[in-house]
Amino acid sequence: MYGGGLGNNIWEYMSLFAILHTYETEFNLVPHIPQKLKESMSNLFEMTNILEIPELPPYCLKDNSPNLHLVQLNETFNASRIFNSDKLCVVLAPYSAKYENVIEYGFDNIKDELRFHQEYIDYSYVTLQSIKKEFNMDQNNVTFVGMHYRGTDYWYFLKQNYNSFNDPPNYVYYLKAMDYFKNKFQNVIFILITIDFKWLQENHPFLQNQSNLIINPNNNDAIRDLILLSYCNHSIISYGTYGTSAALFSGGITFVYDLGLALDHRGPTIAAGISNILPQWYLIK
Repeated sequence: MYGGGLGNNIWEYMSLFAILHTYETEFNLVPHIPQKLKESMSNLFEMTNILEIPELPPYCLKDNSPNLHLVQLNETFNASRIFNSDKLCVVLAPYSAKYENVIEYGFDNIKDELRFHQEYIDYSYVTLQSIKKEFNMDQNNVTFVGMHYRGTDYWYFLKQNYNSFNDPPNYVYYLKAMDYFKNKFQNVIFILITIDFKWLQENHPFLQNQSNLIINPNNNDAIRDLILLSYCNHSIISYGTYGTSAALFSGGITFVYDLGLALDHRGPTIAAGISNILPQWYLIK
């Protein structure tokens, strides 16, 4: 159950953790994660309690094993059906993002398990203070809004996996969401993170002239970027596991871009799925 980048890894771990602690007593579960997933999470978080896999039993290694149940990427996790079967080994597919289970278990409980390394917390605090000074806002009542645009190869992923969808967001979507926060709060600073430099070149002029905006303050360090977004008060995201993870850790009002896709538990739709559950998450176009 290991695949993808940092955002995927966070969701793989959170999915397993939420399922484990929801059903472990009822079904006597013994959890394990791949070593690479453990290493990825350890780079970001202080401690992860799920044991890494020393060696799986042979019946868990064969896809067609009668003892194995592979929970597919787009499969809703049905605990009664899965755990009451005769399967001895249940494996979540790589890229799994079982957001219903994560939200049902409670994200505050997830945050108790997944605590950022203190050095990253300190760095984010210093960075936010520096950004305030850059905009001559030394007062305490500054509202930070983290923004994330997931571009680059994602456009090709969408075209390969979906027949139709709304075009990815441009500056119009972000300005609409930014206006909401500017009207609601007095002192607002927006922090935009993206690695799609072509998109940034096309949209930056329209965004920069409208608001207090800083772009990529960490020079695209994936871990520092995610934690900085997580320590913003509110979020504006496009789609994908990375921005969705940061918005959940932030815990504030979150605007999600509507791709017009049916929910299928894959990266492009999990933020939209969460917007159907959490009251402060809004799906807009």
